[in-house]
Amino acid sequence: MTISDLHDEAEDAAVDFIELVLNDNIIDTEELFLLRQFKMYLKIREGDFITSQHEKDVSRILKHQLDMIYSDDNVDRNEELKKVDLQELFGLSYDQFLKYDSISVKSALDGGASLKDLDTFYKGSIPQKKDIKTY
Repeated sequence: MTISDLHDEAEDAAVDFIELVLNDNIIDTEELFLLRQFKMYLKIREGDFITSQHEKDVSRILKHQLDMIYSDDNVDRNEELKKVDLQELFGLSYDQFLKYDSISVKSALDGGASLKDLDTFYKGSIPQKKDIKTY
């Protein structure tokens, strides 16, 4: 077994731990502290998750969490802080996080949400009311 194999196993364990913490869709301060320590102990650095075999896991987990945040077309203070925690948990830079965030933002905007209520930066075109289909 090589050092690289050990690092891959550490990332596996970290992703599993993050998923376990997010089962209740809440990240409390104790969980965040434990995850920080866990990643530090395993020497998992910023960007490791998206340059590894776990990019699909990160994408799936973030999409689920962000879709829930945007589901009511409004982001409150607790949800703003949760987004920051999610970015930290996966060791993403601001731009890397925006890449994942923009998918859920686009979906919320397509559904009629207002950008000013979503606590985000979005580079795409904002759908106009006339373009939104309602059923």
